[in-house]
Amino acid sequence: MEILIKIIISATIVALIFGYLFYVPYWVKETIIDILSEIQLFILWLIDKTLKTINIAVHSLHWVGRVLVIFIFIAATITLADNIAVVLEAEILNHNNVIYKLTKLFENKVTWVASTAVVATTVALGHFKTIDFNYEKHRQETIEKAIEKHEKSRNT
Repeated sequence: MEILIKIIISATIVALIFGYLFYVPYWVKETIIDILSEIQLFILWLIDKTLKTINIAVHSLHWVGRVLVIFIFIAATITLADNIAVVLEAEILNHNNVIYKLTKLFENKVTWVASTAVVATTVALGHFKTIDFNYEKHRQETIEKAIEKHEKSRNT
């Protein structure tokens, strides 16, 4: 039954297309084409704006991630230095210092989970940019090859 419904719908669509091609007045065809062209232009405009917005967001988040990775590196280095100083029984940092509080922050497991997530997403954003660059390069090469092939076939 479901296949029969699909066949009926497909046949109806084909009949409407043929009816449109042969029996609809010219001005109706032009109006429909104009409307469809406007819809297509709007969709292309929307896709362009969406891609630009995504590109800006990816660049922004990538740089925020880089800054956070540098912060994580500095904080982890300070934490390591403080732990080495404790092991060597050389108290470098007093307990009221901001750096001491920073080292206590990195004793928390949640901080390390969040830090790992920041690093992972930053790396992923970098890979997305690499993939986009490679895709664009491949697309340009494909277009150039198609143009060359078309020109060779026209010349022969």
